[in-house]
Amino acid sequence: GVAVPLLPNLVALIKTGSAKPNQRSEGAMALFLVAAASGADDVSLKQATALGAWTSLSSDSTFFAPAHLAKLGCEDALCAALGVGALLGCVDVREALEPGVTQAAVRT
Repeated sequence: GVAVPLLPNLVALIKTGSAKPNQRSEGAMALFLVAAASGADDVSLKQATALGAWTSLSSDSTFFAPAHLAKLGCEDALCAALGVGALLGCVDVREALEPGVTQAAVRT
């Protein structure tokens, strides 16, 4: 629960970053933080889910589209990779994202 007070702002950054390429760096960092918190803490997972953190993620969002990822700087690309790794490492999040993750895997 330590991350719960930060989640509303972080989820807002995820939603904005998934739709707007000019804010993908901030969104990638937020995605990593929310996914890591959700993987470590059930309260954070429930709060992130309730706030719609996972509904904004799709295979064509800026976090998964190769054309957008190629434009990230080195540190931002690392953060995006860590965020995706944290998403895939959290079983509950992975199950929630399964349709979107499957589509992303098929397209790449």
